[in-house]
Amino acid sequence: MILILVIVIKKINIFNAHSLIIFKINKKRQVLIRLNQMSTSKKMLNPNYGINTIEKYYDLSNFLNLLDIESRKIIQNYLNQNQTLEKLNLEVNFNNIKTNDFTNFLFKNLKIKQKKTWFLKIFPNVENENEYFCSLMFKNKLFKRPKNLIKVLNNEKEFENEVNANNYASIFVINFSHWLNLENKNDLIQKIANFLKLKNNKYLVSFHKNFLFFYQEHKRINQLKKCRNKNEKKVITFYQEQNVYLNADFNLITYLEKDSKENFNNLFDKIDYLMFNLINNQNHFLYSIWDLENDFTDFTDFQIKKEIYETKNKTNNFSQSSFPLKKYDDGALLNINYINLLIPGLGINDLIFFNNIPYYRNQFMFLWNQFIIENNKAEKIYFNSSIETIFKDINKYNNSNLNLILKVPKNLDELKEFFDNLKLINKNSYNIVLYIDYINEYLINYLRMNLVNSLIISSKLTREIKFKNDIYIKIFNLNQILNNHWRIIYENIDLNLDSDTIKKLNIKYYLDMQ
Repeated sequence: MILILVIVIKKINIFNAHSLIIFKINKKRQVLIRLNQMSTSKKMLNPNYGINTIEKYYDLSNFLNLLDIESRKIIQNYLNQNQTLEKLNLEVNFNNIKTNDFTNFLFKNLKIKQKKTWFLKIFPNVENENEYFCSLMFKNKLFKRPKNLIKVLNNEKEFENEVNANNYASIFVINFSHWLNLENKNDLIQKIANFLKLKNNKYLVSFHKNFLFFYQEHKRINQLKKCRNKNEKKVITFYQEQNVYLNADFNLITYLEKDSKENFNNLFDKIDYLMFNLINNQNHFLYSIWDLENDFTDFTDFQIKKEIYETKNKTNNFSQSSFPLKKYDDGALLNINYINLLIPGLGINDLIFFNNIPYYRNQFMFLWNQFIIENNKAEKIYFNSSIETIFKDINKYNNSNLNLILKVPKNLDELKEFFDNLKLINKNSYNIVLYIDYINEYLINYLRMNLVNSLIISSKLTREIKFKNDIYIKIFNLNQILNNHWRIIYENIDLNLDSDTIKKLNIKYYLDMQ
């Protein structure tokens, strides 16, 4: 069942674009950079341009000196911590506001009152341990709650009764992986509606495959085209401002349009096509907008493959391939294999593409793992699992022959929560192997906790060892910290590395899955 809601947005007191300030703090250089000061233009839809900004750097101390003393101390203490993963949420007031180049930069087009309370949020950039994202917003405007906006529709039939299938429609789609676990969905929907400035119009809000979409009907095509330019600019603004003030789970958005003759099955396929490509790190410019004048030549091929994928998953039509763990020095086979699940009719790249979708992992991973376990009962094996699904039938994995591979998420709080839950049911009964495709100081410090003793370094990193010095150094530092207490496995590593590299990176084991 698809969860459907109706929002009629009238007379909403929402924040405007200038009620929010987003900037980046570089702790090492003690500077800050405002991120949402750029103007949006139609040419930015062209992938040849990209999102460009001329960065201006300002002293961090100038910003801190504007704050009340107590707030200043709290922020300074937070930034002085070593590689903290915690988020800082704080109510602040500004003192000594005077018009100068710095305040014009920071509070462009804003009238700042010294006694007005602001919400400040700071959290680390996981890609760079010296950087933090920071947002400032008016407390009273962001959280002013409109009344009588949401009506819940219980099933698809109600949705079909509400919608005129012969109308045109403009649709915003946003991914949100934790929707089902969210306690207050209405507040979340309202925040998104505020950001998209969906006022004085009637919208249907529906949830489909972890995607939240806002649906507006238009009786005539000229009505649709009238709002198109504004809607496309909203998508660009979303990526410009990095969405830091809504929720870390929101990082993708797309806009598409429905033709008056288009059926809903095709529309949902288009939503899947755009969002699946975005989740797989495809070009944001290419897959974030699909209006009536656009077309994607591989869309029909996508529909065919998606149908094969879903049908064969629902009928347990699987096969498998096996890759032995080997010693690097002589290629000797160890008594353990990595098992990769296959679906007849789809290639490896297609499987990777669809398996990356959280909705599919939640729906089908239990079936994949059940197939693998039943077909490899007497063997020691590695196989993929996920943080989202492992607890659905945790007792199946309580077996010394089974080694569950978990990909380390960007948000390490998710991994911490997973291991906290695992402790409650005796973590020593389960063999967990972490799969990493990035390395930074946050991750290295986290692994110091010795939560597990096996690690797979992805081919994304191993193929860069010879060519990128920073990757080499990160893997070296990782080995130094782990101090030979872990079994480190290198995925698809070059078998002709020099002896010095082999020794320094402690390369003893590898998986060749090419």
